[in-house]
Amino acid sequence: MKKLLLASASAAALFAAPALAQQTSDVWQDGEDNSAIVNQTGNEGVSDIDQDGDDNVADVTQSEEPTLGSPSFGTPANQATIDQDGDNSRARVEQNSTNPGGAANVATITQQSSYDPSDNDTDSTVPSGFANNARVIQDGFDNQSTISQTANGLNGLGLTGAAAYNSQEGSGHRSTITQYEVSGDTEFDPASRVDVFQLGESNTSEVLQTRQANAATVTQSGARNDSFVQQHRSNNTAFVTQTGEDGTSTLFQSQNDQATLNQGGTNNDSKIDQGGSYLVAFVDQIGDSNRSIVIQRGGNNLADVDQSGARNFSNVREQFGSFNTSEVTQSGQDNSSLIQQGNPGGNPATNSSAIIEQSGLFNDSEINQQGDGQKADVNQSGDFNNSFVTQAGNLNTATVNQHSDGNLSIVNQGGTGNTAVVNQGVAPGSI
Repeated sequence: MKKLLLASASAAALFAAPALAQQTSDVWQDGEDNSAIVNQTGNEGVSDIDQDGDDNVADVTQSEEPTLGSPSFGTPANQATIDQDGDNSRARVEQNSTNPGGAANVATITQQSSYDPSDNDTDSTVPSGFANNARVIQDGFDNQSTISQTANGLNGLGLTGAAAYNSQEGSGHRSTITQYEVSGDTEFDPASRVDVFQLGESNTSEVLQTRQANAATVTQSGARNDSFVQQHRSNNTAFVTQTGEDGTSTLFQSQNDQATLNQGGTNNDSKIDQGGSYLVAFVDQIGDSNRSIVIQRGGNNLADVDQSGARNFSNVREQFGSFNTSEVTQSGQDNSSLIQQGNPGGNPATNSSAIIEQSGLFNDSEINQQGDGQKADVNQSGDFNNSFVTQAGNLNTATVNQHSDGNLSIVNQGGTGNTAVVNQGVAPGSI
């Protein structure tokens, strides 16, 4: 390995410069197995590394030291630029600022793979642009970003085909992106990608990806929101958008799953756990203090939850079945709903549909389905209503409408092809 000592030497020479002088390091390397290491401590550090070739390593560490000079800078407190053209390149930028009143740190990493379809080298199998692409942009103060791309979860090992991007504007943000391979293969082929965009104040995001062809996008523009995304296997897609305040989102995905979460309002909480394959979940929360839980197992199940009221609770459990659909709409207050399709005891539900709509106050609805081809539809627009639907057997249908107050409905269906209709009260606008 060829290590360029000029990088660290030039930085060390600058340590002896006047306190207010700008520190500058410029490194260019052509060839394979090069290593460039730059360490800068002080104010207004500038580092530029250009590497052309395979298996190159670039490492930049910049630490601001307010005691060495004025906290007011005409340029970014620290600026690091890394450009790598080649296969299996690795880049790392670390920027530490202890002065929240100072200017922002800026880090840019650009990695380009020289992929050639006729090349039989094992380190050239990932298309251009996805051979470890990591980039951090910070604008504001007190922001922290960490990107880790490793093989087998061990620091220091290269990983091909992982792309990560983090943009932070505002203050107090925390972002962690970890991409690693657990099977022993050091290539994400097809590539996996993470995009994290943070605006506002004090938002926290953590994304963990293993294996290939995963995609996660997290956008936080409110304040004090928290998001966690874990994509365990491959071909998962996740979109998380938080525009409100004090929201919490947790998302787990297994394989070939899709999830979309939108949170506005204040103090909403969402958990999506997808432990099967070809599962789809949509959760929209724009009210206040709502809570949603979606647990999906099996395959080809769909869950859709929409909460726009306040203090509503929704629990959807699609377990040990396939081709089931659950839909929950809550626009009232203090409502509670539970949908159970299949159960942990091994009795599945297949090709079944459950719909709950609540627009009143303090309503409670539960739907439990086992068997094939079940349909249940519950609509509650009054207050203090209770509805319980249990379906076993096959091809049963239940419809419950409760539009006045204090009603109770219990429907139990077994056998095949039964139909039940319950109407209590008068629907709003029907008179």
